[in-house]
Amino acid sequence: MTDANTITAVLIELDGIANAPMTGFQRVVRAQPVLSAHGLRLSDLTSVILHPDLPWHRSKSMIFGVTTEQWVDAVRIAGADGCDSLEAFLAAIHRAESAAAMLRAGYRASRDGSGEIGWSR
Repeated sequence: MTDANTITAVLIELDGIANAPMTGFQRVVRAQPVLSAHGLRLSDLTSVILHPDLPWHRSKSMIFGVTTEQWVDAVRIAGADGCDSLEAFLAAIHRAESAAAMLRAGYRASRDGSGEIGWSR
């Protein structure tokens, strides 16, 4: 795995871009140089995004009032590990925040036959 601190620094920057009021195209234009500056590809991020030892996970879990395990689960539910485009990855980072809020409220996620996320108590 690439250095966890480097990955975390990149994720912090991408997180800001993912949550900025921009179009998907504008987010990609802003995010691609972040990856390039660190010599990373999207596959480098998707291959490690579910590793619970990333400092980014601990930080986000504290922000959203969930355990680190719940935050990592929110990232998994959002599909960040399976993204094949930077735009999709940024959208997944943004969705993870909503998923974390649902987990904090006591809901459980499931996927239906078409892959859509459903929530139940």
